[in-house]
Amino acid sequence: MGAGNTKANDSLCAKYFDQDEIEKIEELFFKITKGNETFTKEQYKEYIKNKVHDDIAQNFYEHVLCSSTICPSKDKIPPQCSVTVSQSKFGDSLATLLKGTVEEKGKAIIALCKMKVPAKTPITTANTQSVEFSTLQQLVDQLVESLWMQMSRLVSTRYHWNLTANHESIRRLATTLLDDLPVDESQLDDSLAGKRKVTQMEVEIWLLKASLFTRLFDAVFYKCFNLTFEDSSRAGACLSPDRPLISFPLATGVNWDKMNTLLDYPALLYLTHHLPREFLQTWMLLFSSRVHGNSFTQLMTHIIKKGPSVIIVQDKDKYCFGGIAACSWQQKPKFYGTTGCRLFTLRPNLAIYTPSGYNDHFMYLNHGQQTLPNGIGMGGQFNYFGFWINDSFNTGHSKAAPTSTTYNSPQLSALPDFEVDTIEVWSLQPQQTETQQGPRTVLDQNVEAKAMLEMIGKERRSEGFRELDPDIL
Repeated sequence: MGAGNTKANDSLCAKYFDQDEIEKIEELFFKITKGNETFTKEQYKEYIKNKVHDDIAQNFYEHVLCSSTICPSKDKIPPQCSVTVSQSKFGDSLATLLKGTVEEKGKAIIALCKMKVPAKTPITTANTQSVEFSTLQQLVDQLVESLWMQMSRLVSTRYHWNLTANHESIRRLATTLLDDLPVDESQLDDSLAGKRKVTQMEVEIWLLKASLFTRLFDAVFYKCFNLTFEDSSRAGACLSPDRPLISFPLATGVNWDKMNTLLDYPALLYLTHHLPREFLQTWMLLFSSRVHGNSFTQLMTHIIKKGPSVIIVQDKDKYCFGGIAACSWQQKPKFYGTTGCRLFTLRPNLAIYTPSGYNDHFMYLNHGQQTLPNGIGMGGQFNYFGFWINDSFNTGHSKAAPTSTTYNSPQLSALPDFEVDTIEVWSLQPQQTETQQGPRTVLDQNVEAKAMLEMIGKERRSEGFRELDPDIL
């Protein structure tokens, strides 16, 4: 199909795509052209409408697809000239965007940042080697927004989330994605920081570090041009098996008519990027103070021995933060957990904090003790936690001077001592039934006795003697 239009050995399309993928791209090309050998800007706009942000759609056509097609010269493209796109140029452009080298992608990103210019101003390749930071940030904003345009319905119907996204939350994620961008120290004193130039080399270095951005970038264009092979799984498979599409865990155990989650689309996208794959299949709501009430006893009842989980806290100042517990919460008189634990912030900024190695104070949960803190927390030390919720459930603290020892995390809340607004806990894996968990011991029914034995260092001898299941007698 259309093989005569592609130079099989010389084109980027043939270099980066296999034969099945090339045929898929040819089918897409003829869908846009309606059987013609080239397509016009009007045909392109008809296809691309509502699939990606308008500015990205326009810049992709003018500065990528038309960068060296039927024009007076390769060095400039008169903005008002009538340009059509051939099959070979279309395939090569997609190859650059989706499978190109870091240098090729860097050039494409600079081109996608191109600002609108007056009609009489020629667009030259010399002007495309750098871009203002504010323009790059705008492109990242638009890519995050484009992915939300493409996935918002899917997030609800397939993954069963009730998420929102607004300009503020989209900008928050975009700002975080740009954190790895190299900074030229000579420009740090510029009062107009957004005007500082970002070179193509800096973009290329950034692409090597910004794994979430590159996944998001690929997903937007794979979805924009519908280059996916759907299978029976929820996530599907994209055109290139080593570049998976963005996906979300399936939300279970929640009635969206009765609660709103503290998570929004950019926050969930950011959090799931930092989780291992085994925690990305199914999330189950264990506890929400909006549903279960402001009760520490209810919190303990719903989260103890439920496997890995994520706990999210919002204070009265609307700062939102929390932790990833890589193992089950248990009532104990001491710290526990693994190096898989994390702390994070979701508002007013997005950030994640990994163990520093200084100590192993990953998780703590206790209740009903006279000589030890009663509440739930992660990181730091007694009275100076990374974050802490008192068993009164009304107050907590996040104290770091300048950072918490366990996770190198700063103060997560608006104030060191804060008032709790909302708490939400999600299990990161399907829950076992009582049968799967096994029969109970005598101490399973008396958590305070278990805690006391642990505190004085006594062995729990009943641990090996579990009640028999009456159904098997």
